Amino acid sequence: MLTLKLFTILMDSELAAGEQLSSWVLRAPTLKDRVELGKIMAEELSHGWAVAQLIETDFPKKGEEIVAKISQRRMGNHHLYPFNQQFSCWEEIAIYTLLMDGSAEYIIGNFSKSSFKPLVRFLLKDEADHVNFGYQRIGLLYQVKPALVTRLLRKWWPLALGNFGRADSQYDQRKLEWGLVSRSNEENRQAFIKAMRSRFSKLGIPLPV
Repeated sequence: MLTLKLFTILMDSELAAGEQLSSWVLRAPTLKDRVELGKIMAEELSHGWAVAQLIETDFPKKGEEIVAKISQRRMGNHHLYPFNQQFSCWEEIAIYTLLMDGSAEYIIGNFSKSSFKPLVRFLLKDEADHVNFGYQRIGLLYQVKPALVTRLLRKWWPLALGNFGRADSQYDQRKLEWGLVSRSNEENRQAFIKAMRSRFSKLGIPLPV
């Protein structure tokens, strides 16, 4: 079932994000960074748990099996490629939270007019803070390490765009027809691109073409 597939991927991605960030909490350069990243990590795991509860409630028997299986997944086996990536440095986390959580805002927000609105509202209340964590740091990082930021953007920009799914996906039209989403994959991707270009322009940072 399409709905179950979508929320299985969402649960896996949220838990994977928490896993990716976990090893960097104690390696954060300042106490403030440590506290804020620890909060983000906990919220990602909380999001995964919330989606798991929905899966178990809406799809009782099969849902329990899926939640048990996804809960055991670890780095290298997550559904989406970006969530199997290791970070090479602290600076990469700023890029990651800005772009990956930024794309999540649009992907999750696309379900805001569906019957899953309460879950969407819960997930989105934290995503903006995650995005701001990255945004507040990336401008300063670019001033002192422009080459590193540029290199990391080349890595994460296409990965963030890929999160939206293929423009010719066989499920895209079905999601629209069923009222699950209000925009197609490509419409949502373009809205994200426009918003991010505006944000990066204010920082004087060029995005990859």
